[in-house]
Amino acid sequence: MKKHKYEIAVDLLREGLSRKAVAEHMGVPLTNVENYIGFARRHGISITSAEKHELLQRLPPEVAAWLRRQTPEGATMGDVICAILNDAYHEDMENNCPTGQKKEA
Repeated sequence: MKKHKYEIAVDLLREGLSRKAVAEHMGVPLTNVENYIGFARRHGISITSAEKHELLQRLPPEVAAWLRRQTPEGATMGDVICAILNDAYHEDMENNCPTGQKKEA
């Protein structure tokens, strides 16, 4: 049986794609994706993955709330977490060279 467009959008969102990426993947405007999400929510369908729920439950409430606030429209929490890890990695690499001495500016 063929899936409805809202079901495809929900599946892609659960996989971690941003709303913008879902729109591009499906070849529809972002407003269509927003409408699919609204339809799914009105019909009691969760658009978040179990992993996202598990992550948020493992974080202290104030950290989970902070993470939600840091997530721009159209991005996922995974996008934000990846950006934070990338920044931390590059900062660590700038502060440490192979000999263990700090790099000079």
